[in-house]
Amino acid sequence: MEMNANPNPKGTKTMKTTETCEMVACPRCGGEKRILTFSYVMGGICFKCHGVGKVTAEAAEKYEAWKRWKLSKVAADVAHAEMEHAYAKAIYDAE
Repeated sequence: MEMNANPNPKGTKTMKTTETCEMVACPRCGGEKRILTFSYVMGGICFKCHGVGKVTAEAAEKYEAWKRWKLSKVAADVAHAEMEHAYAKAIYDAE
């Protein structure tokens, strides 16, 4: 009788980790596990923490960095739109 040497015969991968990660409240849902604004999509479950309410500190840092970048991009877009509006207004007033 042969024994299967593979402890996981279906071929699915298991992840072994020896280090522990610091968990913090999810920056997107604030640890609430759901976002009420999106309750019409899968009951509002937070896609960042998958409804757990916590993420790794590294993931939270990356999300905060992305959010700062996105807000700076939006601010730059608004400033550009205001500048274009002022330019168009100056041209219109000059006529």
